[in-house]
Amino acid sequence: VSFTVLDLVLNPSGKLLLASTDKSRLVLFVVGSSIQMRWFYGAVNDELCQTRACWHPSGAYIFVTSQDQKVYCWHVSSQKVVAQLKGHAAVVRDLDVSPDGLSLISGSFDKTLRVWHVAEAGAA
Repeated sequence: VSFTVLDLVLNPSGKLLLASTDKSRLVLFVVGSSIQMRWFYGAVNDELCQTRACWHPSGAYIFVTSQDQKVYCWHVSSQKVVAQLKGHAAVVRDLDVSPDGLSLISGSFDKTLRVWHVAEAGAA
């Protein structure tokens, strides 16, 4: 493996595992194997960051924190960034999606919480 895993999160079905790495990439693994199914690029993260990721309940989208003070949203099957959420004034520290999939909440070192409407974030 040519990267350090900084965060791990299972998809809603429990069959896929998303690994956030120190190389500004996310790697999607098939659970129970070393198969790297997909790679996602765009977020800015290095070995000093504390990246976090979460899945939309549908399993179609992932959200990831980035050192550039944004939250990135990817469409999983296309591997394309569909949104870059801007609004924090410091690194985004954590995030989560509501169980109904309608809201994304992010917290930052700027001491704020932001509530994003998921449909406006490109994950509808």
